[in-house]
Amino acid sequence: MMSARITSRSGGAAGRTVLSAVVATGKSARVLLLLLTIATAGAGSTWLFAAPPAHSPVLEPIGENRQGSREVRNSVDGMILVLIPGGRFIMSEGSTSEDRLPVQTAEVNPFYLGKTEVTWAQFLRFCEATHHDPPSRPWWEHDDSHPVVNVSWQDAMAYCQWAGLRLPTEAEWEFAARGTDDRPFPWGFASVTAGGTYRANFLIERHGFDGYLRTSPAGSFPGGASPQGCLDLIGNVWELCSDRFLFKEEEKGDSSLRYEEEQRGTGTDTLRAARGGSWATEASRLHGTERTGIILGEPLADFGFRCAADAGRP
Repeated sequence: MMSARITSRSGGAAGRTVLSAVVATGKSARVLLLLLTIATAGAGSTWLFAAPPAHSPVLEPIGENRQGSREVRNSVDGMILVLIPGGRFIMSEGSTSEDRLPVQTAEVNPFYLGKTEVTWAQFLRFCEATHHDPPSRPWWEHDDSHPVVNVSWQDAMAYCQWAGLRLPTEAEWEFAARGTDDRPFPWGFASVTAGGTYRANFLIERHGFDGYLRTSPAGSFPGGASPQGCLDLIGNVWELCSDRFLFKEEEKGDSSLRYEEEQRGTGTDTLRAARGGSWATEASRLHGTERTGIILGEPLADFGFRCAADAGRP
């Protein structure tokens, strides 16, 4: 039996509001709180989230894939994750995005990344197990094999906590998509439709020419596989990352970076990064460095997520 307690209080000159939640399962309460600080133009808010953690999640080995990379299955949600070896790469190299990060050398440790995005079937299993409110269904034709959409960053974090996983960082995501050879796309250097093969689900002039008007079932484009065998890193849905969305860089004399606040008056603390483009992204924007931001708490119809996990765990 699961119970929940949610409390709130308001006060302070800036109108501070504190929300907290405690989830108890059975006789013992297991509390997992995610602290988010959101700075707005005239007030601050602190949100505390609680999601019931899964019971002893285990990454079960299932062998090597076609690319020769190790794959494991998460015991909680059945998600297949691929081992991404650690390494050093040039982050943002070749990016033409207005929201690009500065070109920099980045290094990531070995980690696991979901082979595909989280699907409706997986997310609804989480909702059923935790009594989390399910997202609204999109209007287009789809089934539970499609990636879940209309989820906020907080929804994605709650799912990851339940599954014993996490969201990838932007550096991890880009490394998985581009490898160490500075390839612009997960599949290499060829264009997304080279040779008449569609390697991603994206916006085309002739809507549905790739077979799908909006989202496609996870893993529908094997020709778009990354060096380690991850699918749909480009297109289908934007994939949420753990990072704050930093943008509009300005170099200073000391080489440090300053990021301007978003024009609507909210600071970058209210935004989280997303990578890869979606079914609504034009081909000219499809690139392993492409990025955008999403406001905390705002679900969108072309945003989803995939999970990650540290390597070396059981």
